[in-house]
Amino acid sequence: MTHGLAGVGLVGLVIAHVYFAVRPEKWWITKSMILGFITRRQYLEHHEPSRWPVDAKSSSAKSAGRA
Repeated sequence: MTHGLAGVGLVGLVIAHVYFAVRPEKWWITKSMILGFITRRQYLEHHEPSRWPVDAKSSSAKSAGRA
């Protein structure tokens, strides 16, 4: 019985995670987890630059590899 309940719980959790990952308003978060970065526009829309400064040296080195 416990094994069956754990299986049902696992399926429910997987469905919930997929549902919340593909919601349109949160798609940028899912995309950032897959690609490993966010665009400058997304950073400025969702983060406060004064609280989350980006090191220019590290960001330019990372973006140079993607361009």
